Amino acid sequence: MVLIEWSKALSVDIKVIDDQHKKLLGYMNSLYEALNQKKEKDILMGLFDDLDDYTRTHFVLEEKYFEKFNYIDTKSHVLQHKEFIKKLEQMKKQIPKDLMDSEDLLTFLLEWLMNHIKISDHNYIDCFHEHGLD
Repeated sequence: MVLIEWSKALSVDIKVIDDQHKKLLGYMNSLYEALNQKKEKDILMGLFDDLDDYTRTHFVLEEKYFEKFNYIDTKSHVLQHKEFIKKLEQMKKQIPKDLMDSEDLLTFLLEWLMNHIKISDHNYIDCFHEHGLD
């Protein structure tokens, strides 16, 4: 069962970033599937840790390009990243206490990621393309 599928609407037309976004969606789908199958908490925590780690890796890459290309909206975008990481840390503490909070986590992840990619990430497309990143 899949929570979210990749679509052209999510693409930022930059291969390395699209590939990372696809991988993030894969982690979300794995977490969703594990929840539906009522997997043990340690399995859920492992999947969550993978998602958390890869999200941080992805943010580092984007922020490297922001700095390199002198992206005009860097401050706001980085703040969104920091707030997201903070929220992940808060939610991670709740998973071992109450498995049902994991469903709230999925809802949050899905809504945040879709909005972030479709709006904030799409705002840097022109800047990145102007600097030769395809």
